[in-house]
Amino acid sequence: MMAKIKFFNFALLFAMFAMHATHAQGALTVHKADGSSATSVVLDDTLTIFLTVQNGYSLESRYFIWNCGTEPLMGNISPENFAHLMSYLDLAYEAMQELTGFTPENGRQINIELLAEDDWAGGRGGGAYIGINRDWIGHYMREVERDGGAPSGLFLHELGHNFDWRWFNAEMGATTLAYYVRDKFNLLFYHDYAGKALLGSDWIDLEYTGIINRYNRGGTTKNDYEWDFFVCLWKLFHETNWEPLKAVYHSYSSRFVMWDFLDRLSSFSEIPVDTYFYPDLNKWLHEEVYKTSWEIGFPNTADVVATFYNSTLTINGTGEMQDWKPSDTPWHKHNIKDAITSIIIDNGVTTIGNFAFYDFYELTSVIIPHGVTKIGDGSFNSCCKVSSINIPGSVTYIGEGAFAWPWCGNGFADVTVNWATPLSINGSVFAGTNLSNVNLHIPEGTHDLYAAAPVWKEFKLQTQTNIPELHVFKDFKVFPNPAKDEIFIKSESQIKKVEVYSLTGNLMMSENNFIEKISVSALPPGIYLLEIFTDKKLIIRKIVKDK
Repeated sequence: MMAKIKFFNFALLFAMFAMHATHAQGALTVHKADGSSATSVVLDDTLTIFLTVQNGYSLESRYFIWNCGTEPLMGNISPENFAHLMSYLDLAYEAMQELTGFTPENGRQINIELLAEDDWAGGRGGGAYIGINRDWIGHYMREVERDGGAPSGLFLHELGHNFDWRWFNAEMGATTLAYYVRDKFNLLFYHDYAGKALLGSDWIDLEYTGIINRYNRGGTTKNDYEWDFFVCLWKLFHETNWEPLKAVYHSYSSRFVMWDFLDRLSSFSEIPVDTYFYPDLNKWLHEEVYKTSWEIGFPNTADVVATFYNSTLTINGTGEMQDWKPSDTPWHKHNIKDAITSIIIDNGVTTIGNFAFYDFYELTSVIIPHGVTKIGDGSFNSCCKVSSINIPGSVTYIGEGAFAWPWCGNGFADVTVNWATPLSINGSVFAGTNLSNVNLHIPEGTHDLYAAAPVWKEFKLQTQTNIPELHVFKDFKVFPNPAKDEIFIKSESQIKKVEVYSLTGNLMMSENNFIEKISVSALPPGIYLLEIFTDKKLIIRKIVKDK
């Protein structure tokens, strides 16, 4: 049924965030951190909205819709405390919105739903969505009931994913936003520390002291660094009232917080950021967090290098790429996949690894050169903004779900192929796309073959002559490589600038007036990235400086 529900006064709700609230005898009893308590309910007569109510539970708030039904609620949480939870989540939403300057999905209400029966995760979030494990939801609701409607860490964490902090680790980014809400409103942490709950500020002080003591005892390992990094950041954010982080968010229009984040943070806060990080952690930051290139070859990793620059991921080298599991690639782990809008695969690379570019949501352009023989399973799965693809005739295998777009709606507009005889493929390759709406451009004289071929016959066949196969940088040469003193660069395109970077991203040399060659004699021996800026594009090569 529909009923008129009045929201609690927002001033009171903000006060409630600073306290631990429970419901007792029909009234809202608010327990303050100092041990005192007060009982008060204030309604704001100026704020009235219509919400869905089932079995006494209000299933809608300003920013959220509860689509889990009332069965998980009944017997686990009272209608009053469930209403408090929805109001708390509204305030958390507004706090994250204020911090990041971002509104998820243009303000669409966030659906809270049950995860699929076979989904093992405790929760998931993102894209105006929070999913909760159906086997654990009763436990979560009992926790919220215990805390008077205050949201557990799971709700805040999954809400954080909706604000899309593009760190190298999305989980830690979402946890940072959850901690921001706890710190902002001084919420209690209900972990058992010596038998008592801690306020947000006390909790982070304890964690920070713990990692420094562990480092001083020599007990720090590389597995600790990621957690230590965020604890140090949280300590810094708390002590600066989160203003530097807010300034970083609001100053960077793309919302992508890149590897120069700490430099930005330091300039905004006028605080020497390194003082918050112990030496080993600083070394790890520069080796991992600021990383912009990765060795991804197989079986020799150094044979193929991926480099991220200015929204483009360039793959160059010779031989095969590695295979990955979904979301296990370097660009997924560093959380830069949604900053990549184009992919260029250079001549010499022979395979595209399984799930290499899985779920590249912002990707719009892909260049696959002649010479690639395998497009791996799920390699371009869920790349929803790619409207056309040219598959070279050298490809002899396309894996399951390689171009499957289960969540994308329309899918491709145009697919171009270059085989005189249609390649046999699995029906899952283009799953999720209505192929009858997609133009398939095929070589002249092959119409009858494609019209009879499984999967391909479902496309709109478009015969054309002289389909161009892509040969990337065919006119381009770098030699000798390895080199001791000089490197020559030959290209039919005009070269405007040449730069050399270390593998950790440090600029080692720059030549704005390039003529035929560059001197590398002053470089220490090692592996470097050579970036050549032409009048058409950026070209990246791995070079080796000999002793």
